[in-house]
Amino acid sequence: MSRGFEFRESWTVAAPRDRVHALLIDLEHYPDWWPQVCAVAKVDDDHAWVLCRSRLPYTLDVLLTAVHREPGLLETAIGGDLSARSAGGSPTTVPVPGSTSSSRSTSAARCYARSPSRSGRCSPGTTAG
Repeated sequence: MSRGFEFRESWTVAAPRDRVHALLIDLEHYPDWWPQVCAVAKVDDDHAWVLCRSRLPYTLDVLLTAVHREPGLLETAIGGDLSARSAGGSPTTVPVPGSTSSSRSTSAARCYARSPSRSGRCSPGTTAG
């Protein structure tokens, strides 16, 4: 098995939790606001192929599978060039204490790199599907 990598991120977003949740479950529009996501192709309601820019000399080609989608908890299994399952349900989104207009989203995952399924890089305007 390849060496694993652990990712942990936390963001404060100037938006209510319900709005942040709606944005995070709308995979098809990730390229509109997330610069590292080049393209998304919806497979079905629970699966999507995603092309991501990386610091590696190739674009990551991953299959995301929805595990949980309830408000406050999103969890995704990842296949393809990375193998992972979000750690402890990720991202979790909670209101910022004392604020009605901000949320904190925390994400954690342990990933394992696989051999890339494609070589090449994303370029602006790349589409999938």
